[in-house]
Amino acid sequence: MQGLLDGSDQLQMIPLELKLKSLYKQEKKGIKHFVDSYLSRGRSFFPELIVKNQSNIQLNPNFTIQKPVGPRIENGNDINLSNNDKFSQLLNYSSYLASLLQLNEKNFKNPAEVLQHDVNGFVKALANPSTGIIGWASKEVGGRSSRIISFFYSMFPNGKVIYLARDPLHVTRSIILERRRRGVELNAKDIWRQLIDSQNVVNYIASHTSDMTHVVAYEMLIENTEHEMKRVCRALQIPYAKIHTIPTTLGLPAVVHTSSRATTQVFKSTKHWSHDLYLKQKIVLFVYQICLRTSYRFLNLPYARYQFTPYKFLFNKIKQASNHFDSIK
Repeated sequence: MQGLLDGSDQLQMIPLELKLKSLYKQEKKGIKHFVDSYLSRGRSFFPELIVKNQSNIQLNPNFTIQKPVGPRIENGNDINLSNNDKFSQLLNYSSYLASLLQLNEKNFKNPAEVLQHDVNGFVKALANPSTGIIGWASKEVGGRSSRIISFFYSMFPNGKVIYLARDPLHVTRSIILERRRRGVELNAKDIWRQLIDSQNVVNYIASHTSDMTHVVAYEMLIENTEHEMKRVCRALQIPYAKIHTIPTTLGLPAVVHTSSRATTQVFKSTKHWSHDLYLKQKIVLFVYQICLRTSYRFLNLPYARYQFTPYKFLFNKIKQASNHFDSIK
């Protein structure tokens, strides 16, 4: 979704992830503490962008705004994608870092001003920013949905949220394989938490949205990208363009770092949720699937939130909204 919105002339997409889930608790500790926390974990690429030593903060010379995608399987063979950083020609990293360092020098009144300063600095660092930008966007992944959304609206009351829903089993499989490509194998506890986290997102969407006009199902997005992106653009009140069917970063076609294929195109995978998983990992997902049908909240009370909603039920509601979109175009 993020890559598909990236090429908009009116909406400036900030790459990778905005980490509101790491920030909503920091607001109560004062604006100075919030700024310090924002610089250390406000966006998922800050740890790679910023190099700290005892005396100052410097730009990491190896930084790229396009997250390294690592090895992929293509035609049955392992390949490694080159990290030729064309994006440095589109975004002046030094200029952007300089604007971030100004966060410590300014007297902000609230977190919204901190984020807006970050966005303004990002846009000014672009080589060819759009002249028609009317807003900006970032993605947020996982965490306490209710608190994250509430925090977002407390900063930007007129903001909009687009929800992307996906089967928790497939979300977790994707995370397991993405970590494996980075040389990390998730244990049973980690997998269980990923499943609970993904299911909580489904539950939250089902219990906090009614007409589903701002909700997209991942399975429908990859099946009929143009149709679903037209729905998204209408919800965001921005014009639809063909580039919204191509994953991009700063307008350049890019391989999504979580993708299982070395392609800059949207593709549909027909693989089962257990494909490519080790036996122990399959068992965890299978047990979770069976247990959900009996006692969801009893399984992991600290992580289980909102009324349980089977993904198929939510998917059907989203599908109805998508079909209704056809009737009102």
